[in-house]
Amino acid sequence: SCTPGVPIELLPLALAPAASELYFVLVNPVFEAPTAEMRAVLPKQVSMSAMINNCCQGGSLVAGVLTGDVRLIGQALDSDVIIEPVRGPLIPGLLAVKAAAKAAGKCWVRAAAAPIDLLIGS
Repeated sequence: SCTPGVPIELLPLALAPAASELYFVLVNPVFEAPTAEMRAVLPKQVSMSAMINNCCQGGSLVAGVLTGDVRLIGQALDSDVIIEPVRGPLIPGLLAVKAAAKAAGKCWVRAAAAPIDLLIGS
């Protein structure tokens, strides 16, 4: 619950055996990304549909990690419609890295913030 004063209920979750075959890598590229500049490009307001999309993808990400579903995780990581579309162009070489990762198969890149996340499924 997100109700003030109501404690959050934490649920124990078990990973599927396939989830042990996932590898997450953080990449910290060397380039200047002043915080003020990166924040300045963020939208002051977002549409309800964009927020719903991103929240749903968060659920898909959790489900994918728990089940070891690389395709679902990749889809979730690649579906940001709020942050990456405006910050991505500020990261030199990002489009080339994303294209190479996808061409390699079972690999996705998310670059909403630094460091950049890579997911690699075996």
